[in-house]
Amino acid sequence: SSGGGVTVTESTSPEVVADSSGGGVTVRLTRSPTSIDLDSSGGGVTLTVPDDGQAYAVDASASGGDTRVEVDTAADSGHRIKAHSSGGGVTIAYG
Repeated sequence: SSGGGVTVTESTSPEVVADSSGGGVTVRLTRSPTSIDLDSSGGGVTLTVPDDGQAYAVDASASGGDTRVEVDTAADSGHRIKAHSSGGGVTIAYG
């Protein structure tokens, strides 16, 4: 999106790609993803994944706010999360 934010709610998709230059990106998943790629230059990035014991290989950064990774991480996990923001913070959490 170049004119506003991106919101995905209650998704069971194993792969999600979302990019926004005009607002934040918010994604809430109800099933553990295998590949997530979220980017925002116009706001923060918030990702919520189910608390089912899955660990993730996480690549997260924020130049416009704090980076909070509140999920279990494992560099060799086959479940990968990329989340970057230059317009706000990044939060990855269970929910």
